[in-house]
Amino acid sequence: MGKLRDAGASKKVRERTRTKDQAPLNCIHPEDYWTPPTHVLPSSTTTTATPTPPEKPSVTTKGHIGWGLPMVTALTAVVTVQVQHTVGSTHELQEHVGGSLALDIVNSSWLQCILAAATWYIIGMAITELLDLIGNKNR
Repeated sequence: MGKLRDAGASKKVRERTRTKDQAPLNCIHPEDYWTPPTHVLPSSTTTTATPTPPEKPSVTTKGHIGWGLPMVTALTAVVTVQVQHTVGSTHELQEHVGGSLALDIVNSSWLQCILAAATWYIIGMAITELLDLIGNKNR
């Protein structure tokens, strides 16, 4: 990067010291948009920076919490829906625009459990990812 800055600085100095009658190089040869500097830059494969040490494995929320929290939230939702259905606190629909098949799906306790489990599993995964993101920012 330093060599590039030096090349740019030397080009500016040459442009300032040029006489007013002198035309810029790219006006003489318009096909030459950019001419490379005369000195050679190091190849991009060689780095002068100090190598970074490999990352140490750290304890993150991806362990047991990574799959445990979503599963716990999903199972809690299933139990809650089943308890509400057995107690009788839920009301069943008598009519549905989608017909009798849609009415059976809406009133089915097991499909309600599956929907609740899927919804709360996704919410649990989002919470886990958020915790992991917050944990990574603190490092």
